[in-house]
Amino acid sequence: MTGGDPLPSLAATLESTSTADLYPDGARVLVVDDEPVIRRFLGQALQRAGYNVRCAPDGQAGAVELLRWRPDVVLLDLVMPRMHGWDFARVCDESVGRRPRIVLISALGEAATQAAREIGAWHILAKPFDLDELLELLEVVTTTRAA
Repeated sequence: MTGGDPLPSLAATLESTSTADLYPDGARVLVVDDEPVIRRFLGQALQRAGYNVRCAPDGQAGAVELLRWRPDVVLLDLVMPRMHGWDFARVCDESVGRRPRIVLISALGEAATQAAREIGAWHILAKPFDLDELLELLEVVTTTRAA
């Protein structure tokens, strides 16, 4: 392995690929949350709603999926092992040409609101959240992104 950083070259390769050709059936949503029940629930519910969904158990695995898959939206937990939401947002800013919309999902209350501002999140949902509210939000986020 060479001493160079593989992320920029991977990001450049992915940037040259049309995601519309790769994933034509629905917006791509990456769920990054360390709680298995939340990942499983969101993955199943969003797939039933017509989204292409991938899930990651922490920010580090989420960053790998971000670079491989280039989601339209990321549902991001803030406090996770291995890589928390702040570092994940930094990877988004430094490694991809078009930053996905980040929706922060957190139980931190007012601290999460401040964190959402710091990482440039598009919206915040407090845990526990209502699935219908999330689906409405995703419709707005993906419609706005496509416009």
